[in-house]
Amino acid sequence: MQTVLLRVLLIQAMAGLTCVIVFGVEQSGFAAGSAAYGELIGMLTSVLLAWRMSQAAQPKADLRALYIGAVERMLVAIAGFGVGIAVFGLTPVGMLVGFASTQLAYYAGAGPLRRYVMTTAAQSRRSS
Repeated sequence: MQTVLLRVLLIQAMAGLTCVIVFGVEQSGFAAGSAAYGELIGMLTSVLLAWRMSQAAQPKADLRALYIGAVERMLVAIAGFGVGIAVFGLTPVGMLVGFASTQLAYYAGAGPLRRYVMTTAAQSRRSS
């Protein structure tokens, strides 16, 4: 699971870095920092999702962990954007574009993670 998660995070980091470079060239260094902050929020929500998926794949686990994880990820993203705007004074567009690029990269790289969780869940059901 950890190698799959690291692979997905690497894909997200590459997509986010591309976004940061584009913002740095087209806008300014401050806009690039905003995009990097949005990228970090996206990567944090991916780590939370992987953690909740691993909990849900355990024997005798129910779907409650996934529902809690969905709410948890939304709250983390909202809080992260709020802190970025209110405390750090970052540009909302840069943060949103950085976040969106990492989320799109997650969906591009999440196939291996999904297959891993499904096979783990199937194996644990067979053994119990």
